Amino acid sequence: MARVLIVDDVRETVELISMAVSHLGHQPIGTHSAQDAMDQLQQATPDLILMDFMMPGRDGLETLRDIRSMPQGKYVPVLFSTASSDKILEERVLAAGGNGLLRKPLGMSELDRAIKAYVTG
Repeated sequence: MARVLIVDDVRETVELISMAVSHLGHQPIGTHSAQDAMDQLQQATPDLILMDFMMPGRDGLETLRDIRSMPQGKYVPVLFSTASSDKILEERVLAAGGNGLLRKPLGMSELDRAIKAYVTG
């Protein structure tokens, strides 16, 4: 069972993704802001972070830089989710140290594949 940190400013999105992650047999940890995610990382390191790209305040790339600067965040896989159709967004994510980009709305099979691809054991 993987611990999946879900970061999205839309509470309903966190709830839906959390239900899906739980249904897939993993432990969701829902947060609603970059600061909440950083606080959660101080407490325990997740196996995977699934983060919204566009959030008010600190966006996903800024938050990724903060995560990567923490000892416990250096190697945690970080996948971004977005509703944007921007074609170069994935390049920006990878260049910043993210592991990939998932397009919203997230399907169960896509979420399952992503978790399996980045979480071992």
